Amino acid sequence: MFSSIKELFSLLTQQQRRHIIIMQIMVILVACGEMVGMAWIGHFMVVVGNTSILEGDNMLAKAYQLSGLTQPHKFIVWLGFTVLGLLTLSTIFSTFSLYFLIVFGNNLGKDISVRLYSYYMYR
Repeated sequence: MFSSIKELFSLLTQQQRRHIIIMQIMVILVACGEMVGMAWIGHFMVVVGNTSILEGDNMLAKAYQLSGLTQPHKFIVWLGFTVLGLLTLSTIFSTFSLYFLIVFGNNLGKDISVRLYSYYMYR
């Protein structure tokens, strides 16, 4: 399997190889963003379900103290908007990444088909 991938990779130009590496990094970043978003949703749901957690010695309690808000329900609203904003940013990045992946895939297919056509026409 690795030899097949290596052979396919050898058909690409240097610029196409660089773009594939960039696309792979973007896919990894999107996956990490999705995981962080899910973790934030979990933390938000914990606070909504049990506001007494804001009185303990944990990350959420420290965030509550640093926010300067005096009432837990105001912190829940602030945390909700923060989570929503982070999820929106993650979704926007994911959308742009998907767009670039689609454009790159289409261009790659076009370039390879043009190269094959030229090869067989001038053979």
